[in-house]
Amino acid sequence: MGFDFAEEMARSVGDIVAEQKEEMVTGKTAQGWKSQPVRVKQVDGLLERPDGNNVSMDRESLNMAEAQLQFRAGEELLKSEFSSVLDAIHVDQKS
Repeated sequence: MGFDFAEEMARSVGDIVAEQKEEMVTGKTAQGWKSQPVRVKQVDGLLERPDGNNVSMDRESLNMAEAQLQFRAGEELLKSEFSSVLDAIHVDQKS
């Protein structure tokens, strides 16, 4: 079994945005965020051991490495963006 984190995150954010829009239209405050269950799906190609476990350490390691690379890329983009903002703020001080 597995799930797509990005897909579930996007769905959750979409639910929150829809709830906020409904609040703006109706003027009523929602009773709280309604959490939807995570959609878990069967992953093809995983071998099940006699104990019923089908976790593939290679697959999990690859997913973790992919997530780390995406995080690092996002982190570098943010650093670059903050650097540009700081340069713009301090441009008068350099003159």
